[in-house]
Amino acid sequence: DSNRFIWIGTNEGLNRYDGKNILRYTHNQEDTNSIQSNYVNDILIFNSKSFIVATIGGLDFYQNGKDEFQHLRKYFLGNYFKTLLKENDHQLWVGTMNRDNYSGGGLYLFDIQSNKSTYWKITDHINIKIKDTSVLYKYNSITCIKRDWNDKNILWIATEVGIVKFDIKLRKFLNYTIYNKIQLHKYQYITCILPDSDSTIWVGIWDGGLYHYYPKTNKWEYVEILNSVKDQFRIVTSLLKKNDNEILVGSTFGVHTIKIPNKNIDFWEHKIYESEGSTIGYLCWDIYKDKSNSIWMAMENGVSRL
Repeated sequence: DSNRFIWIGTNEGLNRYDGKNILRYTHNQEDTNSIQSNYVNDILIFNSKSFIVATIGGLDFYQNGKDEFQHLRKYFLGNYFKTLLKENDHQLWVGTMNRDNYSGGGLYLFDIQSNKSTYWKITDHINIKIKDTSVLYKYNSITCIKRDWNDKNILWIATEVGIVKFDIKLRKFLNYTIYNKIQLHKYQYITCILPDSDSTIWVGIWDGGLYHYYPKTNKWEYVEILNSVKDQFRIVTSLLKKNDNEILVGSTFGVHTIKIPNKNIDFWEHKIYESEGSTIGYLCWDIYKDKSNSIWMAMENGVSRL
């Protein structure tokens, strides 16, 4: 943040690292100003004075200097907040998942100044043929929101079962592409997406591996991995574009580099960081690039910097 703190979300609370020491913020039932849940899904630095935390129990607004959390959950349906994306100086996009409350999943545009939110339930705006209504909630359960690489007025939204294109100016969903190989009755879902400069999208799937999606042709192409690590690579958790020719892929088997010289799928390679200079553990939950282009990786046993 602007004070040069690093904020780290875990399933045991929110942590502030100052370069030497860690201060942990946890939920306290007796303190109404404490964070609403210890399980942190996302952190959005909103401006130089504040940031927003998405947890499985609520959405919290934190202001530097006050050292307390303002709870925003009452402005939303449900309480499982998954992903955040800044729109402007006073608005942000919020993606929620369906868990205990099946009516709460969907897309929100929240105004931090007026405390007003606009809600879109995806299946109310796009006609989708769903044979099994018992899994309808998965079509509205949002796991990731990203802005298009070339058109900043377009959002790409990942749900558990597919990818939705949303026009910000029109406030309208343009299409919904379902990944038909998702096994709806098993613990398999889209975890992350990464729009690329060539108008394609990288898609990570829990227990499904990595795919390269081509919206213009509606083609899903599986990224082949060496047989020696293929099984461990089935769970993809995070994606980051390192440079024009490399994509970093976080998985349950470490952090991989997918090289794409000439944007040609036939020349993809992979690399696993291990031995000296390796990450702290195999499971990577998230990858982040800061303003100085340093890359931080949230691993199962701590934080690594590349």
